[in-house]
Amino acid sequence: MEWDLRRPDAPYIVKSPWLCDYLDEALDSGQYIIDHAIIPMRDLYSAAESRRDVTRRAEAALAQKEIHGGLWHTRVQEQQEIVLANQFYKILYTISKRDIPMTLLSFPRFVRDSEYLYRKLEFMLNGIEYQKFLQVFKQIARPELVHDFFQRSATAE
Repeated sequence: MEWDLRRPDAPYIVKSPWLCDYLDEALDSGQYIIDHAIIPMRDLYSAAESRRDVTRRAEAALAQKEIHGGLWHTRVQEQQEIVLANQFYKILYTISKRDIPMTLLSFPRFVRDSEYLYRKLEFMLNGIEYQKFLQVFKQIARPELVHDFFQRSATAE
């Protein structure tokens, strides 16, 4: 599902968190044009906790060294929020300095709320009506795979 933009066989639409690391350099090469960036955004704690959870489950199953969806650019679980915030900054800065149009999608809302997603993407759907969009959304969206992570507040203890 994830592609490296730099691959010769990369599709027109590329999904990859790794773009944060190489998009600036790739665009500097002049070989690539980004028509529009669509960026899903999750609350920082849940994004980090999701990666920690994947790492914990993979380690418990004695997974290989590289864990897809696990801790990113750190081995220290408590640093994941800092890393994710930095990655988000890098991609936004790269996009903004080149004036690339951008749409932010609230995650997990866009997986659960078809009307929200349709409104956000309608400008690029070439006249596809909501009912047709909804049919496809129901076939593709997998909200049951989304985990909810809640940060314990200091007042709750």
